[in-house]
This record gives sequence, structure tokens and C-alpha cells, in this order.
Amino acid sequence: MNNDQEHEKEAYAFMQQAYADARKGYELNVQMWQFDKVEQWEIDPDQGTITFTLPSQIATGSVQVIGTYSKDDPIELRGKTYSTTFMWAWGNPNVPKKLQVAAFAVKAWGEKMNRPLLTSQLVPADENAATTFMALGAKLYGGFVYSVDTTPTTRMYMIFDNLEFKDR
Repeated sequence: MNNDQEHEKEAYAFMQQAYADARKGYELNVQMWQFDKVEQWEIDPDQGTITFTLPSQIATGSVQVIGTYSKDDPIELRGKTYSTTFMWAWGNPNVPKKLQVAAFAVKAWGEKMNRPLLTSQLVPADENAATTFMALGAKLYGGFVYSVDTTPTTRMYMIFDNLEFKDR
């Protein structure tokens, strides 16, 4: 196996592990805190926090935005039009810099591993790819994954950590 193949194998294994770890973390959050029943969520960009309203508790913790998946932002790449895309938080002027740190960690890893989908501002992507991008953020930066529809055609992918709970 040559160096390029070895590099490719290493990158793929890391991404698979990131996805598996993110899934386990999400399942743990569902079991412990009913994260599949979030009633409301709110990001405070000035504080860099997210607050979740759960059935019996309110949880607040740190947040990082990885990016947004869109069903209505087509791009053309190498002569082909892609109808679904992912915009990295580090390339989105609407995401405050302090909430882009984890996305920049993914970009740095993408540069090291020669992964153009991780280093281009807007890329063709389906929901599985967007979930993998989020999982990479969680693996590289630390934290748990969460995604939510922000409009009927847009979904935000983020990671959170350091939750503090209080009863409702």
C-alpha cells in the first residue's frame, strides 16, 4: 500500500469512528435527558451557549456551529448541478466567530488530510454527509451532536458540551 492509500484509509477510518462516537453520544443523551423530546432550543451568540427546553429540565451549555445543510441552495461543480449543499460555519458571515472554532478544527483536519469537502465554503452534500461533518466536529473539538431544522429547507448542525441542568 502506498502513502496515498494509507492516508486515505486513515482518513476514512477516522471519519467512521467519529460518526460511530457521535451516534453513541446522541443515544446516551436521549436515554439520560430525553434529547429526542427537545421542546425548544435557543442559541445565545454573545455568550456562546445553547439552551434546551426538555420535558422536565432546562439544559444550558456551550455551543459550536458546524454548518448548515440546504435543500434550496444549488451549486454547479465540474459541470454538474447539485441541489443540496452544506455551508461551513467558518464560511458563513451570519455565524459569529466564537461559534466557528469547531468548524475551523474540521477545516484544519481537512487540509491536513487533503479533503476538499472539508475545506471549501459551500459543498455539495446530502444529510448523511452533513451528519458526518458534524460528527467530525464533535470528534476533533469535543462535545455532543445536535441538528435542527431552522426553516423548511435548512438544517443547522452543531455540537454542544458542558451542560448544566435545572428543573422546570
